[in-house]
Amino acid sequence: MNRDSYTIATAAYITPVGWIVAYIAHLLLAEDNHFVMFHLRQGLGLNILAVCFSILLPIIDLWVLTQVCTVLVFAFYIYCGIYAYKGERRFVPFVGRFFNNIFQFLR
Repeated sequence: MNRDSYTIATAAYITPVGWIVAYIAHLLLAEDNHFVMFHLRQGLGLNILAVCFSILLPIIDLWVLTQVCTVLVFAFYIYCGIYAYKGERRFVPFVGRFFNNIFQFLR
């Protein structure tokens, strides 16, 4: 695996725009890289989770829950981004296996 794979996988955790850039870069490289696809699935799941939290938590209007969820999602981005940069596959805690199964359509 080359260094570009680590960079693309890490970009999947840098905002939704970073995920789009990583996905396009993966398509342009035209190689079947399972490492990058793993991190793209995890990053997509985190991005969707963050959007859902940003929509639902203000409706619930519990300040403490909002802060805890925000810090938790941010910590997940950092955790997964570090391991992607190091070249390791680590699931997002608690929900990563679900993300990997549900986003199998990404190839």
